[in-house]
Amino acid sequence: MRSIVDFYRRNPLVLVLALVVGLGVSLLTAVAGSGGILGPIILALAIGLLVGLGVAAARSGGRDDGDDGV
Repeated sequence: MRSIVDFYRRNPLVLVLALVVGLGVSLLTAVAGSGGILGPIILALAIGLLVGLGVAAARSGGRDDGDDGV
């Protein structure tokens, strides 16, 4: 979880993009359905997290940033 927070701190533009896309989806969901506002907000958070994870995976290129102690 810490790596996700670090990623968004290093890439604030991705954070803003994920929030805008998530907010747009949540508003569209709220307008389309009348099940309340909590569901769309959770959906927006999930989409933002998935977008961030996808961008982080694409940027890392499969390299391991862990400390090997060597």
